[in-house]
Amino acid sequence: MARTRTLLVNIRKLDRQGGVGLIVLRLMMACNDLTTANQALGACLEDKCEKTACIRRGATMYFVRLQMAHLHEALKIVAEIRGYQSLLGLIDDCPGGTSDRFAQLLSFADGGALRGDFKKYVKLVRDKVTFHYDREKIQAALSDRARRRGDAPHLMTVADDIRRARFQVADDAVDTLVCHHVWGIAPGADTHIEADRIANFGFRIYKIFLEFASTFIERYVEKNAAS
Repeated sequence: MARTRTLLVNIRKLDRQGGVGLIVLRLMMACNDLTTANQALGACLEDKCEKTACIRRGATMYFVRLQMAHLHEALKIVAEIRGYQSLLGLIDDCPGGTSDRFAQLLSFADGGALRGDFKKYVKLVRDKVTFHYDREKIQAALSDRARRRGDAPHLMTVADDIRRARFQVADDAVDTLVCHHVWGIAPGADTHIEADRIANFGFRIYKIFLEFASTFIERYVEKNAAS
């Protein structure tokens, strides 16, 4: 069983830190959002109820996309740490591995060695799919799927309870949009294998971020904002 402990945060002290305190608070928000999305994803994967079967695939894809979007925003906050010598010094004061995780995260930020992969697999999902219903991208995905699938029926489920309703045809279009048009996976039998590999790429960054941010925030509060 995971151990927990509660720290008392003095929000006035946090506010007095100016931009430094704001970075820490924003990292807290990003951690909350990412863990909430991940918990919801886990609940979808564990749900075996027949009544919700029509919802699970689309919901699972949504929570993966949502984590990628939050991760994109979180990485920008991490990059801001470079502008504050006091925070860089705090990283050096954190337990072993924290500075390595910070360096790993920066490799996905602007100017980093892995920025290209991050933009292709994470940023474009955030920009075109998660928070925006991009007209041109969705039209391209619709036409592509229509061409490849012809008159094969696609599904939609209606219900008196809107929570049980689902437009699976839209989930199919999103799958085509993300896998083939954003991630560039060629249609074929291995599509979902490659999609899982890319999703795991995002999950690996998610884990690095949470491990870094939780340790960094805890040390910061202990030294600068504890009641």
